[in-house]
Amino acid sequence: LAVINNMIPLLFRENAADWFRSIPTTSTDTLEHLETAFKERFGDKRDKWRSRAEIWNRKQLKNETVDEFYVAIQKLAKSADVAADDNVKSALINGFRPTIQKDIVMHKPESLAEILGVARRSEQATIRTNGSEYAAAMMSVKNELANLNMLRDSAGTKETRKPDGSQRH
Repeated sequence: LAVINNMIPLLFRENAADWFRSIPTTSTDTLEHLETAFKERFGDKRDKWRSRAEIWNRKQLKNETVDEFYVAIQKLAKSADVAADDNVKSALINGFRPTIQKDIVMHKPESLAEILGVARRSEQATIRTNGSEYAAAMMSVKNELANLNMLRDSAGTKETRKPDGSQRH
């Protein structure tokens, strides 16, 4: 403690020396507290601005769930020292996939919990729709194979395959 209060001020000049003389003793009672206070005052501000920009530029990835995206935004907000819920809500809405954004605009949720609820329901609806489209596409392929097999049969080919891939005799 005596080392901090007697020796470290000798390392500071001008603004840093004035700052050190003006901080409360709770900021100089340990080296860890002094380091924290120093970084808060003189730390690289570019990192915070970069993190704040990342929040607004972050978009939900194709295979990223709503909850995974929310956690990523929370981490960015914490590193950028963005605590206001309104900023986090805006960043979420801005970064959601377009289909989710449309649902949020349509439902007009106000709280963070409501926004996440609408986003999760929208995500589930998209998953169900995409699953139905996949099943329909597979059925179409299966029917097309059956048609090709029938054409081959009518052309006199003896060996054909069923739509499930097994061989016909």
